[in-house]
Amino acid sequence: MVFGFGGRMITMIPRTPHRVYVGGVVPKAIPGLLTFSSVRNVVEPPALAHQFPGPLFVANKPIKGKAKDIGKWLDDNLVLLEGMRDSLGLDEKDILRIEDRKVLLKLLKLLVEHNGVLDGRYRAPRLGTGD
Repeated sequence: MVFGFGGRMITMIPRTPHRVYVGGVVPKAIPGLLTFSSVRNVVEPPALAHQFPGPLFVANKPIKGKAKDIGKWLDDNLVLLEGMRDSLGLDEKDILRIEDRKVLLKLLKLLVEHNGVLDGRYRAPRLGTGD
């Protein structure tokens, strides 16, 4: 599976025809059909993905004002995840998955705020100290 430009997905499933030789049956993988499809037909994006204000860069140059919009979008997603986490009826696996997504969104927010550069100078606030 390979993802292409414009939300395209390219898949190829190898075939394994069985060929009979004097020594026995030897399966050999050969290329299958290439299939081009839209990712939207395969995976339903999360609710807020339709509202994503990107892209942040075009031809390796930042677009002015997009970092602020994307930061707000990431904050909105963090609030949504926090609300999901606080809802009743979630098991531990779902809570851990939500926490993982929150960490990922916080990391993405740091990357957006620092123009994609994380060099170790940033210090995260310590838990319980209020820093």
